Amino acid sequence: MQRYVNARAFVVKKQVEVSFKPKKRLNVQMDELWSFVDNKGNQQWVWLALDAQTREIVGVHIGDRSAVSEECLMAILRTVFKQPKYHKTRLKED
Repeated sequence: MQRYVNARAFVVKKQVEVSFKPKKRLNVQMDELWSFVDNKGNQQWVWLALDAQTREIVGVHIGDRSAVSEECLMAILRTVFKQPKYHKTRLKED
């Protein structure tokens, strides 16, 4: 199975093609999910930013579950969308 995945990954385009979209107000929903990488001591969080209307992924960051990782994702969004302001509704701490 791993050989198949590696072979497929080798031929996949590394550059993402971005389609044109008309300018509009962008409402972003953010979520995070976690998984173990290699062993249970290496827990990684995948931070996602989704366009609330189209459900397209507009930003992603992989790291820990901290305010620093959240700010990394926000920095990505500010870079892509050239929007310096955002409204943070919550970062739920368990």
